[in-house]
Amino acid sequence: MKFKSIFPNSSTRYFQMLTQFIYIVTATNFWFVEDVKLPSNFLKVYNLVSKFLEVIIITFVFTGFGASYTQKNLTDKQNTDVFMKSTSSLCIYTMYGCIIYKREEIKQLLFLLMVTLKEIYNDKIEKQMMMKIKIYMIGLMFFGCAAPMMSYGLEGAFHAVTSNATFTTVIPIWPDLEDRRLIAGFTRILIYIVWLLLIAHVMAIYSLIISISICLGYQYVNLCEYFLNLHNIFDGEGSQEDWETRYEEAVKVGIKMHVIILRCVNQLQSSCKVVYGGQVLLNVCVMLLLLIQMMVGLIWKAIYYSSFAYPLFSYISVVRYLTIHLLYLNIIFRTVHQTFP
Repeated sequence: MKFKSIFPNSSTRYFQMLTQFIYIVTATNFWFVEDVKLPSNFLKVYNLVSKFLEVIIITFVFTGFGASYTQKNLTDKQNTDVFMKSTSSLCIYTMYGCIIYKREEIKQLLFLLMVTLKEIYNDKIEKQMMMKIKIYMIGLMFFGCAAPMMSYGLEGAFHAVTSNATFTTVIPIWPDLEDRRLIAGFTRILIYIVWLLLIAHVMAIYSLIISISICLGYQYVNLCEYFLNLHNIFDGEGSQEDWETRYEEAVKVGIKMHVIILRCVNQLQSSCKVVYGGQVLLNVCVMLLLLIQMMVGLIWKAIYYSSFAYPLFSYISVVRYLTIHLLYLNIIFRTVHQTFP
């Protein structure tokens, strides 16, 4: 498929780099130009390796539910963690799969945003848009991904060092939590790495969706600014007839751009409705489960021990979960509100 030349600006450069990063993480090209600017030898090897990694991630997602049956003597908190992490992993991987399935629609949407809608361009609005995208990406990548995943690793390492427990971030179907053999410890580290790969896949897709949503929302701002500046046509040189002709043509261009923006909105809704709806539902359900878990723990301690000495790490775990899911809900609602006014 051939496209006309791309209008070079900060947003096109950003989306080119973002889609290239997503390709490195997921081996899926979302850019509307088929050629990936990476060495051919690397692409051949990576395409094979990525399929193997995908199989490992799928195995990790579906075997997570079996931990409740293979692991003996799990506490109530551990059983809840198994259920929440397994359900969350399955849900987010399903949403990831939906976007991979809709990648051709995403490519068309990026083409409309990066090429067709550049017929009207406002540098000031472009800078505002890129600033907002960068702020959201920093929040998503650090507070929604890097910080929590590092905290899981540090928490597991802390327990392993201070309480002679095994390094456990995700309770797996195997090895057993009390298995202290070298191969068991090595497997737990590999499971943590696979979990990181799963989250990296999902975060890469989320970053693309959120960036597109913000970009599309600013197209309304750009179009409004375009129509507000149409009166400048009458400040130039020319006759009344020339002014009216140029004004009429400019209005036609604006209407055409508005139609394209509405088409982009419909296409974004069609491509990402499962992700938006699923993420909101997942966040709300997990937060309810966490609040119930915390309340039950507090009541249990108050009744049987006459104190509210709920373990510190249990509080940290609940607060961490709540913070992550509140962050996702905030990002989703803000981007949806601006994109679908």
